[in-house]
Amino acid sequence: MEINEALNIISSKISQINGLPAGQIAMEDSLIKTLKLDSIELIEFLISLEEQGLFLQEEQINADLTVGDLVKLCC
Repeated sequence: MEINEALNIISSKISQINGLPAGQIAMEDSLIKTLKLDSIELIEFLISLEEQGLFLQEEQINADLTVGDLVKLCC
C-alpha cells in the first residue's frame, strides 16, 4: 500500500468516528493530543483498523501515537 492511500484510509476512518474533515488530518497529528479522540472513539478506531488487517500491540498505543505512525505500519 502506498503512503497516500494509507493516509486516505486512516483519515477517512478518523473522520467517520469523530467528524473532523479528512482533509484536515495530517501525518504529524496525534490521535489523542491533536485529534482529541476520546477512549471510546480510540477503541472504535482501533477496531476498524483491525477489520482492515492492521493490528497494534498494546505498547504501541499511547498519547504520542500519530497518524504517520499508523501509515508507516500500513506500508
